Amino acid sequence: MIKLPNFITTARAACAQPGTDPDLWHSKNPAHRNTAKSACTACPLLNVCRTWALDTRQPHGVWGGLDHAERTNLTNGSGWWLDHQGRLRRPCGSLYAFRSHQSYGEQCATCTAFHAAHVEKQRRAQLAIEHSKGGTARGYDIHRRLGEPACARCLAGKAAAGRASRKHTGVRRRRRSTVSVAA
Repeated sequence: MIKLPNFITTARAACAQPGTDPDLWHSKNPAHRNTAKSACTACPLLNVCRTWALDTRQPHGVWGGLDHAERTNLTNGSGWWLDHQGRLRRPCGSLYAFRSHQSYGEQCATCTAFHAAHVEKQRRAQLAIEHSKGGTARGYDIHRRLGEPACARCLAGKAAAGRASRKHTGVRRRRRSTVSVAA
């Protein structure tokens, strides 16, 4: 059984509610951790608990909606911080920060630009793979997503894929008509 700090043993704390298992906050199971974090978000003692856990450097469990790894990142100088609403923040210009902004319903020009550059880099890497195959319909689609005209090889790959699709559709239609006549 986990012993809770004195300030949490009030009836207001989410983890001290009757019928709530405090061990849930110390489980190694990620689903249990996420359940505990969700319960913490509505707790009136969220910031007090979080501050206590950071000040005492709690080595285990979810405290104030943060697990050990998140608390460590806040205290080891990695650039993570808590905003004025007590939400975990990451340095702008990273995928994690972009996703945090999205989850909070925010727009950040730095993170949006980083995300766009990241997506373009991934698409260009995949396009190189498609070009190494001699140009493909997928390469054609990637060119379109990048907002550029498709190269001749990818145009040819798209045309070949279209011909193959029409040929396959024609074979299916002939099979269906043969089956219909036989029935």
